[in-house]
Amino acid sequence: MFTSRKWGSILKRYRFPAVNFVIVGDTENSNHTHPRHPSWSEMKEMQKSGVVPLEPHTYDLHYYAPVDRLGHKRPALVARIYDFKLGKQESRDEYETRVWYDLWLSEYLLEENLHTKVTSLCFPYGAYNPTVIKLAREVGYRYFYTIRSGVNAHGGTGTPLVRRISAGDPYMTIPELNSRISRALLPGSFLFGVMSKGRSSSLPATTSPGSRNDEPYNHASWHTGRVGGSDAETGKLH
Repeated sequence: MFTSRKWGSILKRYRFPAVNFVIVGDTENSNHTHPRHPSWSEMKEMQKSGVVPLEPHTYDLHYYAPVDRLGHKRPALVARIYDFKLGKQESRDEYETRVWYDLWLSEYLLEENLHTKVTSLCFPYGAYNPTVIKLAREVGYRYFYTIRSGVNAHGGTGTPLVRRISAGDPYMTIPELNSRISRALLPGSFLFGVMSKGRSSSLPATTSPGSRNDEPYNHASWHTGRVGGSDAETGKLH
């Protein structure tokens, strides 16, 4: 767990900034998540360090939700959830209301408790679609973190889709990390993802079972369930 005496002092020493993307809804339940989610007091400590701003990983949309009666699942941020009791999928209006409220609540709670300005959103599992981008922009988010590997350049038009280089894989070594960074900086690399007209020029549009009649969504990797309670940019990407 982060403390200003530990990570903070190391990051300050090397003048190395980091971003911690937190599942805001887990904060009130921090002792019952695995790994344990940081509490508000711990997040305030990070904020005071000056090197670790906190941004949302949604309020409570970091899970896979059923999208049809067969139980096919998609990330909750991009899924119109199927209600087994009612025997139907939520409507588009219900989906948009659920997503908008989650994004608004995560922004509001972070700003209210940490006295900071939220600007960025990290997509759970890297999944997003044009509706998510539209709603997030309405709430006030400006930057969107994907799980696409690479580095970013200044400029560009459209929606800023931020690439990252994972430093937190279990098999990661310093030579391998240096190699990934070097490869990403090679001339000709595509440096900055920009989304235009509902599609990303860097991420392919894909669908999954149960996604018929839904808009396509983008992703770069998949997990089998909820992973952790926060997502640090300098750590494992999920």
